[in-house]
Amino acid sequence: MPRLVVIGDDQQVYWDEAITASNFEAEHFRCCLADRIGWAVTDAESRMLIGGAGTESGAEVARLPRAARAPAAA
Repeated sequence: MPRLVVIGDDQQVYWDEAITASNFEAEHFRCCLADRIGWAVTDAESRMLIGGAGTESGAEVARLPRAARAPAAA
């Protein structure tokens, strides 16, 4: 099965998802896919900018959905 993978310069996998051509038939899937790719790329870039490669807690945070990482605004 085909996979989409985002790997940072640090060789860490920030996102890995199996995907099929039929997934693209749904507009909702396409929109959500774009969000997931964007989050993974942002995580990889942020990790490289802050020099967080190799920190276990940083790796765990990078794999959480963005909504789970940021507290709700008051």
